[in-house]
Amino acid sequence: MLLEGYRETWREFSGLASDNARKLGFAGIATIWVFRTESASKTIPGPLLLPALLIVVALAFDLLQYTVSAAIYGAYQRILERRGIVEDQEIAGHPTWFNWPSLFFLWGKLILTVCAYVGLISFLWRAVV
Repeated sequence: MLLEGYRETWREFSGLASDNARKLGFAGIATIWVFRTESASKTIPGPLLLPALLIVVALAFDLLQYTVSAAIYGAYQRILERRGIVEDQEIAGHPTWFNWPSLFFLWGKLILTVCAYVGLISFLWRAVV
C-alpha cells in the first residue's frame, strides 16, 4: 500500500471515530437525563456529574477540532492568496504544526468520551446489579 493509502485509511477511521464519539456524547447526555432526580429542581445524581462534565467537554472538543482547523487552514489559504498563488498552482506543503491542534482535540475528545462512558457504565452496572 502506498503512503497515501494509509493516510486515506487514517482519515476514514478518524472521521468515523469522531462521528461516533459525537453520537455517544448525545446518547450519554440522554442517558443521564433519564436518571435525573425528580425534585423541586431537577438534578443529576452525584455519580453522573463527572461523566456529564466529561461528555460536555468532549463535545466542546469536537467543535474546537473543526473550528480551529478551519481557522488555521482558512488563514493559510488567505496568506497564499495574498502572496499571489493562483488556484491551479501546486503548493509544496504546509507547516506540520497545522495538524497538531486538530489531533489534540480529536484524541482529547476520544479519551474524554471513553472516560465518561466508564463512569456511565459503572453507574448503570451498580443500578442493575
